[in-house]
Amino acid sequence: MINGLQVIVHLPVFDTQFPANANTLLAYLIEVANFELIPPSLLEDVFGTFEETWPLNENFEAIGYETRLVIQNLGSVFLAFIGHLVLFVVLGILWLFLKLYNGERVRKLKEKLEGYLMWNSTMKMLIEASLEISLACFINMDYMYWDTVGLFMCSLFTSVFLIIMSVLNAHLLVSYVNRNQEELDSDEFLERLGVPIEEVETDSIWKIGHKWQFVFRRIVFAFTAVFLRNSFWLQFIILCNISLWELIYLSIV
Repeated sequence: MINGLQVIVHLPVFDTQFPANANTLLAYLIEVANFELIPPSLLEDVFGTFEETWPLNENFEAIGYETRLVIQNLGSVFLAFIGHLVLFVVLGILWLFLKLYNGERVRKLKEKLEGYLMWNSTMKMLIEASLEISLACFINMDYMYWDTVGLFMCSLFTSVFLIIMSVLNAHLLVSYVNRNQEELDSDEFLERLGVPIEEVETDSIWKIGHKWQFVFRRIVFAFTAVFLRNSFWLQFIILCNISLWELIYLSIV
């Protein structure tokens, strides 16, 4: 349900007319769909005051993308991403500590943290927030500067995201497709890498690629909204073809 809500509340970024009451409702729903649980002022406390920028247009501003900086636009999602990075650093410290001292409590803590981060939790965050991350990063691509700490962090995160969603995502898809069905259905595999194939049958390559198709569609949605914002009919044609592909894909699987 929340995934469908994410798409619906982002429809106003396209050059379409919505009644005033619909815009008011969408303004409230966007906070729910984007998991905005932390006040924006906390970001400035952590990274300092950001340079004031302007939104791409009124449509983006109406649904909460009031700036061109990715950190401000993502808010809680960005802090969740940073939280994961911090936990990976802690995991590395625990791993080094166990090389020097074989403590049972430390080992249990490392295994618990490793089970959480590698890799289901991390992949689930990227999959569920792929639309928001894509939109915020594509918007930031129009404002890639490195002068201050805030701008440096925004540009760095945008670059990291593009690498993750292009190189790593493609690599993971190939690695899943090349595994046999017995390995994909094993409890050990599902416990660590099962998120992309949860609730999906693994007897077909098309079925295995369902979550990647899910992410790809949202990236195309975001790319079309940002870079083709002045070409409504081109947006319309692309989104219609993506929806048609979705129907064909679902009929195959």
